[in-house]
Amino acid sequence: MSDEVPAPLPNIAPVDNLLDLQLWTNGVTLASSLAQVLIVLIFLQEWNVLPSYLKWLGLGSLLSTLFASVSSIASNMNACDTLFVSGCYFYQLGKLLGWLTYLIRIWSLSGRNRSLLVISTCFGAFTMALNLSFCVRITGVRALPRLCAPALATSGTLDSFSDSAGPISMIFFPLYLAVIHVVYLRKFSKSSKLAVRAGMDGAHLKLQSFMNMFGRSVFVLVLEAVLLGAKNFLTGSTNAVLFFIALWGGQVFLDLAYVIYIKSFALDLRRASAGSTSNSDAEAPRKPSKDALLRNKGPGAASAWVPPVVTGFQKVDILGQGGKGMATVDMSRAFKSALDDSEA
Repeated sequence: MSDEVPAPLPNIAPVDNLLDLQLWTNGVTLASSLAQVLIVLIFLQEWNVLPSYLKWLGLGSLLSTLFASVSSIASNMNACDTLFVSGCYFYQLGKLLGWLTYLIRIWSLSGRNRSLLVISTCFGAFTMALNLSFCVRITGVRALPRLCAPALATSGTLDSFSDSAGPISMIFFPLYLAVIHVVYLRKFSKSSKLAVRAGMDGAHLKLQSFMNMFGRSVFVLVLEAVLLGAKNFLTGSTNAVLFFIALWGGQVFLDLAYVIYIKSFALDLRRASAGSTSNSDAEAPRKPSKDALLRNKGPGAASAWVPPVVTGFQKVDILGQGGKGMATVDMSRAFKSALDDSEA
């Protein structure tokens, strides 16, 4: 038996071989896909609370990025070119739907400022056109048995401009949306602080909710710009693992921040709904029961009693959408007259 001591392994890890590179790359992309599935499930928990436009655009954005990562794995394992290009389109669609949620909010909070909407839409359309041209010209080339790499065809000044301006525009457009959010955040905070000082009911809660919502929006937009910048910086890197970690790992982090923002927004909606319900219950006049009226005022009090459902403008379920759920004065009188006739 030999007493020789084995030589210690080197301090610096050896360079990955081709098999390690394929395992790392596909492992990172698969982890991204699984994480995005969980993120979609978290988003669906708030489905009934969110506004219609936000629920569909948000779900479309999350599903598009999920399909993009799945297409990337499928291109590595099967048809490289076709699935790689489809993944590019899915990725850009996810960005477009995510940006639309911010544009709709800016349109609403700016008092429907058409000039601002036109400028923002043109900037976003220009950015998306540059990146769609990238997807049109890109092809997938199999670099390793289980790794598909992009190859970009550049054949003119316009293509060169798109290649240089597209990544820059993808960074600056989220920053532009973040600046617009900050501008309207300051305007709203000033007006809301005046309302709080004036003692308006619920103004401080509205201010807190608005500040939280816009603060998280700005954080998500700035984070998106930083991650896109890191992805563009690593696009030309020879280390494919770093590129895929920046692309799909960063996308998971961004989707998670987006869902946290959505859940906080849904929580604010629940609080506002609960607050309005409690306030309406506190302000609603209490109606004495029929037995109490009969006991306190004698037999003649029965004709003076009217059910709460037909008095004033309280909600009535039987009227449906035609009456917008409210009983009119004429209907209240008709119901009361019918009750009096039946008792007579």
